Amino acid sequence: MQQAAHSTGKVHEPAGIINPSHDLKQLGREIESLRAMQRELAASDRLEKLLKIIPRPGWTTPAEFLLVSSQIRQMAELVQGLERAQDALLKGADMVGRR
Repeated sequence: MQQAAHSTGKVHEPAGIINPSHDLKQLGREIESLRAMQRELAASDRLEKLLKIIPRPGWTTPAEFLLVSSQIRQMAELVQGLERAQDALLKGADMVGRR
């Protein structure tokens, strides 16, 4: 399986903050990189593996259940936040240059 850019430990700096050169091609590459990361995350079988692990007898104590279920809820909130951020970004970007 191919390693994702985000799993290599590299930090992707926003172009406009670190690189104020107004490089639209670089910004496009960063957008494509983000899209690739999203596709890879969506295609991942990690949660499918988790679904196979959790029914095992004796798998978890009540405390461990709380820890894992809380993490699952937090991950869902992060995905929802990313979706809202993308919607806001698209709406704002679409408004640029309009009168």
